[in-house]
This record gives sequence, structure tokens and C-alpha cells, in this order.
Amino acid sequence: MGMRTQNRFAAQNEGNLPSRANSPGKHRNWLNSVFAGVALIAISSLLGVLAYDWYFCCVLDNLSQSFQPIAKALERNVGTP
Repeated sequence: MGMRTQNRFAAQNEGNLPSRANSPGKHRNWLNSVFAGVALIAISSLLGVLAYDWYFCCVLDNLSQSFQPIAKALERNVGTP
């Protein structure tokens, strides 16, 4: 089989193949990418809210309690003439 014969068969079979742009697999991959992006945003937002809640409850609340004696002392000093 010569080179011309191979090229002719390749040219005939090329028209029978579905184009990749219109294949269902390509569309499915695009949707999977969108869903993965939405899931990533949702999970990172949830983790951000949980991290902020932990930071606010544990760190800032304890910090405000440690400053409470100082605040009371300053309040007494300001209240006296």
C-alpha cells in the first residue's frame, strides 16, 4: 500500500469522525469544571466563616476578658474627680 492510498483512506475517514467541539464528553468536562469551581468556592467560604468564628470566639473574646481588669481600673479612675 503506497503513500497515496494511505492518504486517500485517511481523507475519507476524516469526515466520518465527530468533531471534538460538539462531542458530549467536551460538554460534560466543561460542566464538571464549573461544578468543581462552585464547590471550591463554597467550601473555601465555609472554611473562612468557620475560621473567623473560631478566631472571634477564642482569641478576641479571651483577649477582651484579659483586658477587663484594666478597663475596670481605668473606669474607676475616670469616674473620680
